[in-house]
Amino acid sequence: MPEARELAKLLVKKPPLAPAYVKYAINQGTEVDLDTCLKLEETYFGLTFATADHIEGIDAFLEKREPRFKGR
Repeated sequence: MPEARELAKLLVKKPPLAPAYVKYAINQGTEVDLDTCLKLEETYFGLTFATADHIEGIDAFLEKREPRFKGR
């Protein structure tokens, strides 16, 4: 349980859309063939690059500060 809490603390600092997309890809990917699964992964990966959180992450990195993700 202590390790799970540490992992949860780490995940809370990440942009919320990325883990959600991972969950969608995993849940949908287990029900389809490999080619379709790879397309799902490609789609969700692409969606993360179209978010404001993606830009915030890059800006925070370049400015050497903690990112302020908003789930957009």
